[in-house]
Amino acid sequence: MNLTIDQEFEAFIPPLDAMDYARLKANILADGCREPISVWNGTILDGHNRYRICTENNIPFATVEVSSVRTRAEAFIWMYENQLGRRNLEPFARAEMALKVKPYIEERAKERSRQNLKQNAGNAQNFTESQKISTNTEVLNSAPREKGLKTVEILAKKAQVGKDTIQRVEKILEKAEPEIIEKARSGEISINQAYQTVKPAKKPEAEPQTQAEKDRAFIEEAMSDGPTLEELIDETQRENDLLHRKIESLTKDDKDAEIARLQELNATLSRQIDTLTAIKGQAEKSARYATSRLLEIGDMVGNRDFSTIVETVRKALGK
Repeated sequence: MNLTIDQEFEAFIPPLDAMDYARLKANILADGCREPISVWNGTILDGHNRYRICTENNIPFATVEVSSVRTRAEAFIWMYENQLGRRNLEPFARAEMALKVKPYIEERAKERSRQNLKQNAGNAQNFTESQKISTNTEVLNSAPREKGLKTVEILAKKAQVGKDTIQRVEKILEKAEPEIIEKARSGEISINQAYQTVKPAKKPEAEPQTQAEKDRAFIEEAMSDGPTLEELIDETQRENDLLHRKIESLTKDDKDAEIARLQELNATLSRQIDTLTAIKGQAEKSARYATSRLLEIGDMVGNRDFSTIVETVRKALGK
């Protein structure tokens, strides 16, 4: 059976590394191709590596038609969501795929909007006023729950990373050297390490003279380009994923002591992820509360500039 390989579709999916490809090939040679290749009108959407291995070694394979896909944009979105659910991708790779699928998500949203407008126009002609109200309510209730979110927030949600991570990966892909991008893709370096190579240099500033200027400088420094909690969680998760892979490779060699040690380390990293996630939630709650109280003070003194508010609080406390 000859299938079509679309170069854009194949390039869209992060390639397997040499070890994973060798493991897949060994499994297919030993047990055959147990998983069907997903196709859309004869074009491969998922299973490029399996198809290549099977055709090179005269191994039979099955196919399954992805009937939910109707357009090329939907094909890219299907591949993206399918890959996220099947592979342990690095946070950088997940964010990169999210950015690749961004125009197709936007295109699908526009198409849905056009369909809703068309449906509403038809409803207006065929129903009474009371029926129109009922129909419009149903249309609103059936709208995607992502309505109202910014595109970057939708992408971050799908990729299971922070929106800052999406924005930083976008900047890295635009400006970083190719070797830096490859290291970030493979997990050799973190997203934050890669971002440090492309982030804008801070402009030299004169030494603050007044207390208000010092307070402003302190606040700006606190909001600088250091790693966010989302990135710390992503980095810890990356280490956890690497451990999972190492454990899997060691299991075949029956290295029990090493496996036990790595499993304990894996459990420790999992606890760290839970702790960081909890800290993130508490920090966001505290930040909202602190900002709200500072703005209340700003309203009292008639100025919402943070440096002015801090100076007012200092004077009130006699500092």
